Amino acid sequence: MALHHQAAGLLEFMASMGDTPFEQQTPAEARAARADRRLPSTTAVALVRDLPPDETGLGVALRAYHPVDGAVTG
Repeated sequence: MALHHQAAGLLEFMASMGDTPFEQQTPAEARAARADRRLPSTTAVALVRDLPPDETGLGVALRAYHPVDGAVTG
């Protein structure tokens, strides 16, 4: 099965940045490498809400961030 073109593009981009391929890293090394590339957000946050999974147990927990200048609903 061929890799989805967007996934292939992401892997090509990561290689162009000098990243070691995933298959050559331990999970801890891969997480650390990606964490080193993250930039802090410059968006001011007015509210952070943790939302539990739905009652069916099939959903996932979410964290919602509402910007200072955005409308807060719900």
